[in-house]
Amino acid sequence: MLTYIIVLILAFSMLSHDAKAIQQCNPLAIWNVFPTSRELNHLFPDDKARVGSSKDKRTGIVTYQKHWQGGYYPQDPFKARDVHITVAMYSNHESAKAVVEKFAKGLGSIGLKLPFGNPGYRNNPKYLFTLHYEVCVGNFLITYTVRYPRRKLVSPEDETVKLMIDRIKKLPCYQEKKKKPKPPAHKPPPPPKNRCPTIPSFTYSPQNPMPGDTIKFVAHASDPDSDKLTYTWHVRVPKGTSSLNLNQKGNTATVTPNKPIIFSISVSVSDGLCQKTSSEKFITVSKRAPMNNPPKITKVTWEPKVPIAGETVTFHIYVTEPDNERYFLTGCNLCDQYPNSIKKTPYGFEVKATLPTGVHSPSFGVTDEQGADDYYHFVLNVLEKKKLSVSIICEGKQKKSNPTCITKPDERVKFKAVTNNPQNLPLTFYWHIGNRLVQKGTNKNLSWKFLQPGNYYVFLIVSANKQEAIDSIPVTVIEEHPPLAKIICTTPMDMRLTNHDICFKAIFTNLGVTNMSWYLDNTKIASKGLQACIKTSIPGNHQISIIASNKTTTIKAKKIFEVRKPQLRKIKISRARFVEEKDLNKPWKGKDAPKNKMLWKRKEKVCLEIQLSPLGTQHTIQASWRDPYDREAATQKAKSSITARSGKGETLHFCYKPKDEDAQGYWNVEISVDSINRRSFSFFLH
Repeated sequence: MLTYIIVLILAFSMLSHDAKAIQQCNPLAIWNVFPTSRELNHLFPDDKARVGSSKDKRTGIVTYQKHWQGGYYPQDPFKARDVHITVAMYSNHESAKAVVEKFAKGLGSIGLKLPFGNPGYRNNPKYLFTLHYEVCVGNFLITYTVRYPRRKLVSPEDETVKLMIDRIKKLPCYQEKKKKPKPPAHKPPPPPKNRCPTIPSFTYSPQNPMPGDTIKFVAHASDPDSDKLTYTWHVRVPKGTSSLNLNQKGNTATVTPNKPIIFSISVSVSDGLCQKTSSEKFITVSKRAPMNNPPKITKVTWEPKVPIAGETVTFHIYVTEPDNERYFLTGCNLCDQYPNSIKKTPYGFEVKATLPTGVHSPSFGVTDEQGADDYYHFVLNVLEKKKLSVSIICEGKQKKSNPTCITKPDERVKFKAVTNNPQNLPLTFYWHIGNRLVQKGTNKNLSWKFLQPGNYYVFLIVSANKQEAIDSIPVTVIEEHPPLAKIICTTPMDMRLTNHDICFKAIFTNLGVTNMSWYLDNTKIASKGLQACIKTSIPGNHQISIIASNKTTTIKAKKIFEVRKPQLRKIKISRARFVEEKDLNKPWKGKDAPKNKMLWKRKEKVCLEIQLSPLGTQHTIQASWRDPYDREAATQKAKSSITARSGKGETLHFCYKPKDEDAQGYWNVEISVDSINRRSFSFFLH
């Protein structure tokens, strides 16, 4: 309901606005817009025209109309036509344009581009033999309707419509289409005023210059307008003082004073438009102070040497001060953790602290008046508080892996007692060799000489104020034996043949050998340490000897041996068989023995196994594999062993895997011994 009321109010306001616009023009002036009979070529007399006006009740718009009824012309019956023209005035151009555009949406409307009125539309002329035009001129709307039967259509560009449009534009109530105002021409802003540069940073180093130092000055200037800046440097010194040489480059400058002085240096910056911006600093060059040497902790000692938990340990800190300045104890990690007392002494400091059981890392530090310092670190093991204890050490006669004291007859041995005496009681030492007491008193050391080899025990009993501690150590006295040497032959006797290697080995006892030489029949031969091998073509007895020595002893050893000529025996192949590779070295007879295989496939490996008669020397056995065309396919060689002696003989085997290109048929394997004795064995390959 509220929306409906608002729409009515807006409608009435629009009506009142259009009514005001209509009252601005005299109706007579609007009637003068229509064309006269003369302007219509006298086709219609004015007295025959029908005029009238109508008012829209909804909008309040008054429409003026004039209608000419066409008559019959005998001389030209086709001139008969009707003309109907209306003129309506609206409050603004947009209202008139809306009416025309509504007509444009009708059936068959065609848009017109008129130079004297826009927008304009007409209907399609094929409907009802009538042309209808609607043209918007500012806030006026012209409708022009022509009806006629058969005649060339009249276009809206006729002088009649143009004449009406010209008259409408001269009316006082005519309103042109509102044009968008052109934006004012943009005027460039005036150039900004120049802003002067500033010097936000002006620094130098070193901060405490001394004579001979090169002082570097750096100025950082900034300009709000990003103008190019020019730097100017200037140095001022007191009257009567020689000037300083100033080296400047852009925003940096350097000065090197050779003696103590107070001077000022200034830097000016300009952008070429403002006055120069300046900054100044006063620099003091002081006399160079002598170099300070820090104090030094030379050593730290403590008492007792073996601290016990709960006891007070006294530390002596020895300090030297090269500059004879006062120094202070500024570092003591033990002092911060355990009860302590600190005392200044002529040599340094004395610190007393009570420490618990465990490994500690004491640290002491000293500092002089100028802050130079030195520190000393070490490790201290504080033992658990125990009763009286003792342990025996055999000086120079014990190894870490063996606690036994080892010595020789008639050699003096020193035994030392290491005691743990927490209460510092007076001690009495009782030294025993076996069951015999050999020394008693306050002497904690025992020096003793064992005359006979054997195994002994040294006992020590320490007593103090009804407390006792016992310890013992085993002693072994070793009898010395003269060094011995022996040569053995590692080659069997029946293999010691001419032109064969015969090897020997030397064995020593009680001698650390450093140098040795081998000799054959008094002629030096090459050797490898304790072993040597010889080869001779002379049969009979020979002598091999060795001379070995160390830093104190030289020892000789020799051995006589016989070399015989080899007894040659004729070699003989006792038996042979073709077997698969997996059956090699199997028994020759019995159920488990493989059968001799004569027929072989091409992809199988052929193996020939032969057994030789007993040998006395080494021989060369050669196998030659030949195809059916007597072409040699492969040759293989083997050495017989000289250890295969009578009673057993030796077994050898040769294997060959046929190739794809090998010929099919009977193959021969020819076995030769020393390239003399030959035998052939055959198999079939398919």
